[in-house]
Amino acid sequence: MGGSRRGSEGFTLMETLVAVVIFTAMIVALQRGSVAGLRAIRLAGMDQQALALAREKLATASVDGVQTEAVDEGSGSGSALQWRVSIRKYKAPEAVVMPDALAVYWVGVNVAWRERAGSAPRLIELQTIKLAVAP
Repeated sequence: MGGSRRGSEGFTLMETLVAVVIFTAMIVALQRGSVAGLRAIRLAGMDQQALALAREKLATASVDGVQTEAVDEGSGSGSALQWRVSIRKYKAPEAVVMPDALAVYWVGVNVAWRERAGSAPRLIELQTIKLAVAP
């Protein structure tokens, strides 16, 4: 039986190369998946920071002393978050009768940031209506 193998002494070079290629492809796929996961975690963290800042600015926005419109801008402490609070007098539809002793204001908060330099800006916007005693 001259055509048979003498015994199994190990893997051939071709088998070893195929195994190395498959192993390398798996490592590359895992690395790409982990990088995408880390990026998603970082984005979710920035989204949470921006939402918390927007909620804080919306809750603390004061309509006292605002006649028709007011704007306040700034940046989050130690972060890339830029915020803007705008307050304007709310004009109710004609069918709605508003008491003279009540002033109604439209309050909006925008928080913007960039994931990295040169990327498109991300934005969170919150709006509400606040009531105050008419001046």
